[in-house]
Amino acid sequence: MKKRGHRLAVVFIFPVAVLFLLLLPLLIPVRGKYSTSDCHEVQLTGDGGFIITGTYFIDDGKQRSGAMWLVKVDGEGKEEWERVFPAREKWVSVKHVVQTCDGGFLIRTTGSLLIKTDASGNKEWEKMLQGEIGDLYAAEDGGIIVAGTMNGMLWKTKLNHAGDVEWEKTVDNREYRAGLAVKISRDGGVFLSKRDVLPAPVSWISKVDAEGDILWERTFKAKAFGLGQDMEEAPDGGLVFVLLGDSQKGTDVLLVRLDSNGNTEWERSLGLWSSFDIPHRIVARSTASGGYVIVGATRASGSGPTDIFVQKTHPGGDNHWSIAVGGQGYDGASSIKQTPDGGYIIAGFTESFRYSGGAHRGWLIKIDSEGNEQWNNVLGLSDFAEMFLQPVWGLWEG
Repeated sequence: MKKRGHRLAVVFIFPVAVLFLLLLPLLIPVRGKYSTSDCHEVQLTGDGGFIITGTYFIDDGKQRSGAMWLVKVDGEGKEEWERVFPAREKWVSVKHVVQTCDGGFLIRTTGSLLIKTDASGNKEWEKMLQGEIGDLYAAEDGGIIVAGTMNGMLWKTKLNHAGDVEWEKTVDNREYRAGLAVKISRDGGVFLSKRDVLPAPVSWISKVDAEGDILWERTFKAKAFGLGQDMEEAPDGGLVFVLLGDSQKGTDVLLVRLDSNGNTEWERSLGLWSSFDIPHRIVARSTASGGYVIVGATRASGSGPTDIFVQKTHPGGDNHWSIAVGGQGYDGASSIKQTPDGGYIIAGFTESFRYSGGAHRGWLIKIDSEGNEQWNNVLGLSDFAEMFLQPVWGLWEG
């Protein structure tokens, strides 16, 4: 009996030990070497899926190498393919992606680099433009309209489908030459925003027509525009954006709505969110119901150092519902889009999960129209590790 018991113990222990050794790399990060990924933006694609852009870093303890990251998933968040493009500069990252009429993708990076891929993410061409790209969109004729700044001037250019310049225009006006954020308006003009620190912190925003003439400009006494200075054009030609201001208890987040002439229609306090030093955007987007949805990071929910925060408002800016999601680590989001079913797709990052090794991982979350989770996918982890990912989800009263 004793011998049989020893045999049974060996038969049981041996496969367990082998399994443990196979899983050890997942359980313990390799000292001095790790990778991080961070989703920056998500867009809907024509096939019902999503395209996600971000940054991917690998650190071997001696050198940190970065790459621009492009990931395609289906409508359920399952990864179809991913592509990485080596960064020419250390801190270059993908900022914006649009799908073109041929099914491919156009990628805007920090600085002046523009990359065009086919529908499978394979690079077709890349162009280093003369100015710093602020915004772009794919024209109906297959070309590309780009706006930004060049040598302190407002700059617009039209590229053909191959990335060759068809026309280029610059407008020099000292009133807006320090504009930092650029967004093309539907009427062919441009919204500009900047932040002045001296003599006192103030945020400035203006509308410029297609000829470069200033139509209106406004200033706001606030710490800054939302991290990244995101602006959303409203259906009536007005503007929606987020301001960050100081309060006695922390950072107050304000949702501001301007009409088409730049006049303030209303301003709503969304409550205290993350401290101003969190390096991820707080963005506002219009919804089909006429309200707005805001996404960012918060320290107020209590699950971890920061959690993803989503708030849906009524058309007048009053709160409809809000949720927070995250674990014990740093979690945040920087992009949200409404989906055809009335729900929302969110892209960001997480550090909360056991098998991430304490590093950022890209995170994609799908919620319904009332903020209930439908699915989530941590990008860049093995299938085995993903089985153990259980985020903390719930309503949060701000």
